[in-house]
Amino acid sequence: MKKSTPKQDKQVAPTVESRAYLTSLESHRYAQYEPSAVTSMASTSAPGPMLVAVARENNSIEVWLKSTWSQLVLIPGNKNCPVRNIHWLEQAGSTIDKNPLYAGGKKRRLLTTGLNGQVTEWDLCSGKIKHKFAAHAGIWNSCRFNTTQNAKLMALACEDGSIKLVKVKKGEIVLQRTLSKILGMKCLSLEATADDKFIWAGYSDGSIRKWDLEASNCVL
Repeated sequence: MKKSTPKQDKQVAPTVESRAYLTSLESHRYAQYEPSAVTSMASTSAPGPMLVAVARENNSIEVWLKSTWSQLVLIPGNKNCPVRNIHWLEQAGSTIDKNPLYAGGKKRRLLTTGLNGQVTEWDLCSGKIKHKFAAHAGIWNSCRFNTTQNAKLMALACEDGSIKLVKVKKGEIVLQRTLSKILGMKCLSLEATADDKFIWAGYSDGSIRKWDLEASNCVL
């Protein structure tokens, strides 16, 4: 007498419809994206398309193409490079390049400053630090100058009460000079006048001072 063997259920291959259903279920299991707060922004000027650089609270840096609001560059945040202010260093020339990261035939230059006392220039292609300068004091604020002849100069509002002027050269960032310290105070904000002859600076005691850049002294 032959022994009967239990029937085994046949395994049915998943259909196209069932695969699509499983895929749709999996797509809803991702965490909700919560962007970090924006702490500083800067935009480029002609030539070339406008770019907007964004610094976030997590120290990451983004570069966006304004015409399409597409992200061109993302530099992840680095706890050793806190970003408080961000600046474009404008390039001379009138050539409009196909690559928006270039202007006048040269790569655009992006700099940041922070409370770690560093002025940092970033390589937009690799996302790595290209050049840096140590101010030896936390940098609360910074500004670029306005006239063409001073396009590569920056002023730094420092925690030790001083204002430092630095020049961004081709291969380095160097200190040009330091304005007198206001002892016992922090320089928290500053802005150059349109002709670059004076700097207005705000301090931790609530005072506002006017500095003559030619004479390097406080006139108000």
